[in-house]
This record gives sequence, C-alpha cells and structure tokens, in this order.
Amino acid sequence: MVIVFTAKRRVVEQKRGLDAEIARQIAEQVAGQHADWDLRDREQTKKIADLEEALKEAHRIARRGPSRWRGEVLETAVEDELRRMFSFDGIVPVPNGQHCADIDYKVRDRRLRDCGQIVIEAKNARHWYPAWIDRAKENRRAKVRVRR
Repeated sequence: MVIVFTAKRRVVEQKRGLDAEIARQIAEQVAGQHADWDLRDREQTKKIADLEEALKEAHRIARRGPSRWRGEVLETAVEDELRRMFSFDGIVPVPNGQHCADIDYKVRDRRLRDCGQIVIEAKNARHWYPAWIDRAKENRRAKVRVRR
C-alpha cells in the first residue's frame, strides 16, 4: 500500500509540476501578448495622431484656398465690374501663364476710338509688396517689345 501511496504522490506532484509549468507558460504567453498589444496600440495611436495632424493641415489649406484660385476670382470680378461700369471700353483678360498684366484695358471714346490703355495687375493678398510694381513695369516693357 505504501508503494501505491508513493506512486500516487509522485503522480500528484508531477501533475502539480506540470500545472505550474503550464501556468508559467500561459503567463509568459499572456505577458508577450500584452506587450504585442501595447505596441500595436501605440502604433495605432501614433497613426491616428499623424492623420489628425495631416487632416488639420488639409483643412487649413482648404479654408485658405490656393492663391491662384483667389487671384483668378479677383481678376474675373474686376473684369465684370469694369465691363459693367465702362461698356464702351475694351477689357481683355490676359491668359494665365503669360508674363504681363492680368487685364489689358483699352480706353475708348463714344465713337469707339482707342484713347489709351491701362494695364491692370490684380492682387488678392494679405500683404502688399512694392516689388509687384517693378515686376508689372518689367512685364509691360516686355510686352511692348514683343508687339513692336
């Protein structure tokens, strides 16, 4: 009987040892899984923060609008107002990409004879830069040289 109890005790001790080993392995796996989850959570948090920042930047740019659009809208508004106020005069928009003024305005008398020309450079900007005047003068001189 003593042999049976000893054998039973060994089996119980082996079982306890196996249970402890299994518990230890499970604890290691769970700890490793938690570490993986923590890394993934941090990665997702970083991605979300980066996307939120990019979205804020896109909203800021969209609210401001591209300067080219703002400039074209202003040019069109100026052209329309000039046509409304001075229907006899010739108002010719200058195509984009040409190095000259935005509007070529030909002043005419009641008989539709050309009396003069006004070159209009329209700017829709927050700050005025005096260099724009020099650039407009240079562009005008270049246009006169090309026409001759």
